[in-house]
Amino acid sequence: MNRAKGTEAESEKETAIEAAMGEILNEVQAWKEQHPQARFSEMEEQVLKVRKRFGEEMMRELLEGRAEAHPVPGPQCPECRKEMHYKGEKKRRVVSSIGETRVNRGNYYCSKCRRSVFPPG
Repeated sequence: MNRAKGTEAESEKETAIEAAMGEILNEVQAWKEQHPQARFSEMEEQVLKVRKRFGEEMMRELLEGRAEAHPVPGPQCPECRKEMHYKGEKKRRVVSSIGETRVNRGNYYCSKCRRSVFPPG
């Protein structure tokens, strides 16, 4: 990857993160206006929801850019050990201590064994 493409990709990532932050902040502001008499515990609950959602968004952004999500050549089939063929990306759900994150992952398929895998990343 050349330097210009790397800078462009990073700029796109920053823009996506800023957009997610703006959306979350707008939702917090709307919640605040709808709940002017909220108790401390209610505010705390809202902040925890926002923190969880923001953490999930950050995790998705970090995971999608990893080279391991798109290994070349394809991984070996766990059954026949032949190289599997790339079949595009599919959305996958990843659960961690931060929460649930949806990411696009490479999907590989073995036509001989009829198995699909999503390599770890």
